[in-house]
Amino acid sequence: MNKKFKLVILITGILLIAFIAIGFFIKKTDTNPNPSNIEITLRNLFPFGQKTNDNPTPLPPTNDVMPPGSVPGEPQPIGEEPLLPKLRHITTEPVAGAIAFLTTRTIVTPVAPAAIEGDSGGIPGSLSIVPPPIITTVPATAIRYIETKTAHAYETYTDSLQTKRISNTTIPRIHEAIWDASGTSVILRYLDDATGKIKTYMATFIAQLPLDTLSNEEELLEIKEVPLATTPYTLEGTFMPENITEMTKSSDGTKIFYTFPTDGGLLGISTDFAGIKKSQFWNSAFTEWLMQYANSSTIVATTKPAGILGGYVYSINATTGTMTKILGNVPGVTTLMSPDGKKLIYGATIAGSYSLYSYDVLTHVSANLGLATLPEKCTWGIGSQVLYCGIPKALPVETYPDAWYQGKVAFDDSLWRINLTTNIFANLVDPSTINQSPIDMTKLFTDPSEKFIYFTNKIDGSLWSYQFN
Repeated sequence: MNKKFKLVILITGILLIAFIAIGFFIKKTDTNPNPSNIEITLRNLFPFGQKTNDNPTPLPPTNDVMPPGSVPGEPQPIGEEPLLPKLRHITTEPVAGAIAFLTTRTIVTPVAPAAIEGDSGGIPGSLSIVPPPIITTVPATAIRYIETKTAHAYETYTDSLQTKRISNTTIPRIHEAIWDASGTSVILRYLDDATGKIKTYMATFIAQLPLDTLSNEEELLEIKEVPLATTPYTLEGTFMPENITEMTKSSDGTKIFYTFPTDGGLLGISTDFAGIKKSQFWNSAFTEWLMQYANSSTIVATTKPAGILGGYVYSINATTGTMTKILGNVPGVTTLMSPDGKKLIYGATIAGSYSLYSYDVLTHVSANLGLATLPEKCTWGIGSQVLYCGIPKALPVETYPDAWYQGKVAFDDSLWRINLTTNIFANLVDPSTINQSPIDMTKLFTDPSEKFIYFTNKIDGSLWSYQFN
């Protein structure tokens, strides 16, 4: 072997050792933890003949922006509703009457589909697994109301913006809807165009679909939309006597008291919402009364008001029918008795203005509350200590309450809380600053837990709610 050949072999060996050393050094210094990295070998340094990957494994996404409130690595919420406003415009159509009551409801929550992954050398599959939805039953406060134009009934919840029609029994132009406390019965009052008589229909919601007898989740999920002809309920009931002049329900929403004319004046009857437990215990030769069923033992009778005439207020024993005078000769008087029967709120026309007063039934002492509003724009809270009222920002010069009753004036109200024990008055909300339109509050009531208050805008008949802090 000559020296030249030996030199070639030596140089080749040195180069081979050098390449191996370089590859080993690069491998040892690679600190990238990404498992997709490929080790550097001689084949990498000399890539001739290397097969390309026609289906490379996709890189992980680089977008780190997550939806607000989301948690990395956890499924994102599907179909969540927007935050509910404290001042809520429940309906745009006129409403004849509404109720809020405690109940439970079933919530079906979809779960995000899960992709089927391929093997370690493959790609994610195109199929996906759709997990079954999560079905839960939770406590809820339901809101039901009757639409004035049709008498169709609707339902929503305090924690949901979704509204559904639950009955399509049609009676045109309902004037008044009086609900029982459970929201399962309603009394509809309207004027019969053919006869000109006042009709009163006492009805109950009868289930059309066996919602409470579904045997499994699949059956529940099949009921996605209820067609007009198959709403969940239909209204079934009976007609009460014609030309009932006044009707009012007790503060607990279980009884009603109504009056209707006879040859000798008025008869007063108490009954339940099924029309079964009737009791006739009152009559009067005078026929122009406004009635309030304050509680199970007391009914308040107030003469129909006129701002230029003195009015009278009486309490009626709901068992014996005995009348006891509370106030007399008060111009323009209208009233609102507390559920405990101890405090009477009344409005009076004094010196060309209108003021709200509190009257203690036990001590017979009146106090001017310094508020220019009508009792019809107020409601009592739980415990008969707190009063909620719509207070007009201005009272145009008119004869009250006549001008308001006749629709000559409409108010721009703020909602106030008046504590008659502590004498603390609080302005809760000025709707016009949020809604950009005035609201003339009437037909106020609270839900059973006193977390929400509801009222009708007398201007357009729409239903509203406000959530307390």
